[in-house]
Amino acid sequence: MEQVSGLIRMLKIVFWTVVALPLLYVSVCLYAGLPGQTFAADRASSYVLDMAGVVATVALVPFALGYIGRRLGQKVQAEKSLPDAIRVYRLWSLVRMAVLFAVVSYNLVVYTLSSSDNSIGILCAIIGFISYFLVMPTDRKVMSDLDIELND
Repeated sequence: MEQVSGLIRMLKIVFWTVVALPLLYVSVCLYAGLPGQTFAADRASSYVLDMAGVVATVALVPFALGYIGRRLGQKVQAEKSLPDAIRVYRLWSLVRMAVLFAVVSYNLVVYTLSSSDNSIGILCAIIGFISYFLVMPTDRKVMSDLDIELND
């Protein structure tokens, strides 16, 4: 049980770090006066970057939530011992959070570098950000995924 509580603690730290970094980036860009809107004059490159963000969001958010979620369950169930299941669960959970972090980060960077009248980047970032909370590691969820009985 000590290994499971360590896993849960580590996943929660990573989760809240992944949530805080994009918020910190946006607040620094907005309030510290960092130079932004680099591509504001170049509408073509702004459009291409925005569409790449849309494609990344449409492809990677369902990939992270669906495929990686199923893969995580299959790999954990295939493991015979609890330490191996914890190792596999940690790996696939971190991969899923990294994919969502990449989507949110890319869209926020594109939004801050392109014109502020275009809200596609921020909408895609919000979609990715909301999907973070669908993979939030809670005690009950991790123990259920690892097939461990809860002692309430």
